[in-house]
Amino acid sequence: MKSLVNLALITVAMVLILLVAGCQQQPAPVPITPSLSPALAPAQTPTPIEEQKPETTPSSKPILKEGWTLHSDPEKGFAIALPSKWKVVTEEKTQPDGGARYLFYAVDPVYSTPVLDVDGSFSIVRASLKQEVSLALFEEREVRGLEADPTTVKPVSTRRVKLLVGEAMESTYTKNYPHRTGPVVFIQYAHVRGKELYILTSETTPNLLEKYRPIFEKMAHSFRLLTDPPLTMVPIPLPTISTATAEEHFYRGLAHLDGDRYDEAIIEFTRTIELDPYCAVAYVNRGIAYRQKGMSDQAIADFNRAIKLDPTLAKAYCNRGLTYDDTGEYDQAIADFNKAIELNPNYVIAYFNRAITYSQQGEYDKAIIDFEKCIELSDDPSITKFTEDNLKKLKEVSHD
Repeated sequence: MKSLVNLALITVAMVLILLVAGCQQQPAPVPITPSLSPALAPAQTPTPIEEQKPETTPSSKPILKEGWTLHSDPEKGFAIALPSKWKVVTEEKTQPDGGARYLFYAVDPVYSTPVLDVDGSFSIVRASLKQEVSLALFEEREVRGLEADPTTVKPVSTRRVKLLVGEAMESTYTKNYPHRTGPVVFIQYAHVRGKELYILTSETTPNLLEKYRPIFEKMAHSFRLLTDPPLTMVPIPLPTISTATAEEHFYRGLAHLDGDRYDEAIIEFTRTIELDPYCAVAYVNRGIAYRQKGMSDQAIADFNRAIKLDPTLAKAYCNRGLTYDDTGEYDQAIADFNKAIELNPNYVIAYFNRAITYSQQGEYDKAIIDFEKCIELSDDPSITKFTEDNLKKLKEVSHD
């Protein structure tokens, strides 16, 4: 924690939840593989209906799984997910060097000894910066400082990762402290927002590293700032669905989805599909709920089904592209964003998502073009401003 230095941010990570309303009827039944969904073929052909196209706003929210809890601190301006059994230490912990401030400190009580000597812990530190430098320069200085420290066991491993808040530098290293009974392994994430540096540090022992590594990664990837775009969605126009009962379940599903009650949303959209098996957007919305639960395979299966029912549904391709982006399958993500834009050349969110994926692949020129297209097409001031900020920071990094 002693090597807190300045760095500049390329903001590339953003989870965009595309809430889709309305159902598109195919002119004839489409065979559906039973293993993909419990939906059954209809007894009779449903009445053709018209699809509605709602607006969406960017959002960034942690994906919570069973056994995990969201810790939100509005006063300190952040939120993070952590295992439900972990203990958040409320007492003020000793502050690090350089005037930085601890925002969060949590430990696994199963392996914890006294607070300053634990085998599983995670902390967040925020420090104010006097000026900005590139992430590459930060990485160079950080590694140099760690390797010069006699307590560090070489080598120091680093890589770039995408968090909800943006790009970060992940470093993994081991230290031998005189007061500890054995080596300590650190996995640390460094991210900057403007002139504020955020350091997310996880700490364990070599024998427990494999147990804790996936937990540390999930915690780091759930971290977000409450100053990010609001986690809200605009009202949805009333769609036409073949039965009143299906419509009721559909809207219950939308309400649960908007309230982050993903299990309940899945139940309601499944019931909608049972009553109206050709409702393509019910599959899309259920796929969104699956994606928010981290169930990528089920989400992609639902998006695939929606595309079979309605090959012109751009939102299905865009959401499938987002899921491929989640799993690191960037080529498939780009292909889906391309198809969404082909179907709807004015699809602002698809351009934005493709820019994000291009950035992650290091194709900054293509990302810049897509961000500029977003600004040209968007009539939403909040999306325009957020895109302009990303574009500015991306141009700074591309010229480093």
